[in-house]
Formats: sequence, structure tokens, C-alpha cells
Amino acid sequence: MPDVTASSEQGDGPVAPRGHRQPRSGHRHDHGAPVSGGTGRDRLRVERSGGFGGLTLRASVPVHELSPEEDAALAEFFARPTSAPAGPDRFVYRFRLGDREATVQEDRLPPVLLSLLSRLSRSWS
Repeated sequence: MPDVTASSEQGDGPVAPRGHRQPRSGHRHDHGAPVSGGTGRDRLRVERSGGFGGLTLRASVPVHELSPEEDAALAEFFARPTSAPAGPDRFVYRFRLGDREATVQEDRLPPVLLSLLSRLSRSWS
């Protein structure tokens, strides 16, 4: 069973303009850079907000448990600028790994990330 746990936010690191993050040493921040391959302690943190109730839920998963397809999809989102939600009552997902962050609206998620979110749904807090 994957090591999926609830998590809290970590807010350390340099400040960058909204939608852009500066890389920390030891992290790659170029287009297509894989998210896995870090230390065994690296965790992908996921936050789901919005929806009809407006609740915010959080969970995390070790990056070494991501499939190659999940890794590639996340790397693509980390390389894109953040976009604003396109409509009311929709879920918005924020993915964080180290200093990288991507915010994605539910209708823009590829099927491979829906599978990841399904695994995480058992541990939302």
C-alpha cells in the first residue's frame, strides 16, 4: 500500500513572483524536469480547494511512489504558469514539491493524475 499521509504546508525558501518559483539547490526547475529522483524523504504535497462547500483538504505521497506517467504529467504542470480558475464551484488542485508549485483546475487534469488523486482521496485531511 502506498505511503500516503496527510500533511501540513511548509513555507520556507526564496520568494518569487506569483506563478513562478525559484529552484532550491538540489532541485531541477527546467521544462520536463522529473519530479522523482530526489531523496527518499521528498513528498509531493497536494491540496484540494473549492467546490460547492469551499473546503480545503491536504494529502501527500512520497515521490518515489509516483509512476513514470504521473511523474511526467506533474513535470509538465510544474513547467507551466499558474492559471486562474475558469468557473465557480470547481475543485482546484495545488501540487507542491520543494519549491515547485502547480495549480490546476479539475477539468484540466489528465487521467493519469486523476488516478493519483483517487489514491490520495483515502487520506485527505
